[in-house]
Amino acid sequence: MKPLLRAVLVVYTLLYLLVGLLYLATPWTSLHRALQLAVIEPAMAGQLLGLALFGLASLAFQGVINGAMTTAVARVIGHITWLAGVLILVWLIAFGMSLSPGYGALFNALGGVALLIIGMGGVRLARSVRRGERTAKVAAKAYAEQGAAPSRAEAARAAEPSLSPTPQQTAAPEAVPAARAAEPAVRYRFGTPAEGTPATGNAAPPPPLSASEKAARDAARDDAADLPGSPRPPFHG
Repeated sequence: MKPLLRAVLVVYTLLYLLVGLLYLATPWTSLHRALQLAVIEPAMAGQLLGLALFGLASLAFQGVINGAMTTAVARVIGHITWLAGVLILVWLIAFGMSLSPGYGALFNALGGVALLIIGMGGVRLARSVRRGERTAKVAAKAYAEQGAAPSRAEAARAAEPSLSPTPQQTAAPEAVPAARAAEPAVRYRFGTPAEGTPATGNAAPPPPLSASEKAARDAARDDAADLPGSPRPPFHG
């Protein structure tokens, strides 16, 4: 659609360039009489009209080479073109006046209709292209949003800790080593560890003796001292 719209703009460029050249040559009255065109008085008004048509031709050419301006330029120049055709038909039908009296009313009516058709066709085509561009932009925006959402969701899921058991968690727990056998109770004799039993700092102290046990212990010690060959304490005067 857009290449076709540019082709219409090329037609606008050539049309307004040609007509602008004719009106710039308004002071050349012999040329206008030879072409059977109406002579515009004063000549300056015709030249000003020619400059305006040159401006429209250059604007149409910018729409051809600049894709961003194509639809807007085609819409503006299209409205100007069909309005010019309507104006020609109104003056021809209402007042019987035309720009080229030597070619007759039919030729001028066909020219007005041609301008009307070309102008309306350019406007309709510009609207269609503009509508297609808007639809493409909306679709591209929606696609971009849909394409970005999964990545954000995946990033959020990746950031959250996983609740499923890991392979290390699902593995069978290692066998718990059997508890150590209770160390044998350490026997003490007179507050000293028995022979063959390692003295450990973690050993519990012996329980306190009652009065009867103390008496029995003293008696056993005295009896052992009375036995022959037993060591005797030194004699203190």
